[in-house]
Amino acid sequence: MPDNKFAAKAAVITMHRVGNYGSVLQAVATKELLESLGLDVEFIDYWRPDQIDPAKWASSHSRFVRGPITKRIQSLSSREYFSRFADVFHAFVEENLPLTQRYTSLDQLRKEPPKADMYIVGSDQVWNTDYNIGGTEPYLLQFGSPDTPRLSLSSSIGKQDFSDADVDLFKSTLPKFDWRSVREESAHADLHSMGIESEVIPDPTLLLPAETWRSIGSAKGNSGGFVLLYTLNRGTNIRAKARAVARDLGLPLVTLNPRPLPWVRHRNEYRVPEVPKFLELLSTASHVVTDSFHATAFSLNLGTPVSVSMPPNYAGRLTNILRVAGAESREIGHPEYTTRVPAGMLDAAQRVFVESREAAVAKLAAAINSALGKSET
Repeated sequence: MPDNKFAAKAAVITMHRVGNYGSVLQAVATKELLESLGLDVEFIDYWRPDQIDPAKWASSHSRFVRGPITKRIQSLSSREYFSRFADVFHAFVEENLPLTQRYTSLDQLRKEPPKADMYIVGSDQVWNTDYNIGGTEPYLLQFGSPDTPRLSLSSSIGKQDFSDADVDLFKSTLPKFDWRSVREESAHADLHSMGIESEVIPDPTLLLPAETWRSIGSAKGNSGGFVLLYTLNRGTNIRAKARAVARDLGLPLVTLNPRPLPWVRHRNEYRVPEVPKFLELLSTASHVVTDSFHATAFSLNLGTPVSVSMPPNYAGRLTNILRVAGAESREIGHPEYTTRVPAGMLDAAQRVFVESREAAVAKLAAAINSALGKSET
């Protein structure tokens, strides 16, 4: 880590209220990273409209809901997940992140902006306009004094098909940032094509060593003995792929289910477990089968063999991290894919991450130093 220690307050906005393990853990990683540089960190507790009452939102906006009967079915079918939502994700966030007052709209953020020496956004898919119900403007830091420095830490756009409105939005907001860093090379290239320069900084979860994540998951090393399936996308036939991997390795299949359906039960299944259990399972599995960016990132960081099934949308994030790690052949369907990971591949990936950490943190420290110097002039 660089020697810089900044006596300043940073207000951070990110996807910390999403019911997703990777989202809450990247927020914790961001906190740890910024605090290691001496910043006083506070997370802007922004709730998108779909996060205030997610069960009601889901039943009102599901494409499968067409009347009172289907609304009732939708409500019943999602009850288990949403009843666990607050206990698992919100509780973890409130225990591990320092939070501002609760904000529920851009208008409120503009009327009562968080007091800070700088605003920081990132990481996760904060700039994916397809995802951001209520608008992407809060994640483009469209609030507070224009004199307050604005930085982007490893922000992800996720998609690569941009509407004219997307381009106009990015061109009107991002040049006002003091420093822009993105998570993927593809985002860097896309912004460059719009005349917006940025740097590529790995996801914050990769900027912390495996030992940190094992300590949170209470796992000291890989014990093996099972194949773990973690999927965020239904209808992709990934379970059949996971079964094939488990058969080939002669191991039982364990499912970590983040969005359970009440009428579907799988043998050896964890249904929305606590966040530390997510890390424990990834750390102790003999092999992970996933279509999740963060499950892939954690597996590579932890040194757990992984097979990646590309999701139907926003697969570029996964392609990018496999390429950076030199593990392109871990994509199921790749010409060189095998169930058994080639010798040395995971060790090489971990070396890549170790080497990138020091450079990434040095760039972040320099950006903070420059932003604070500018704000003092």
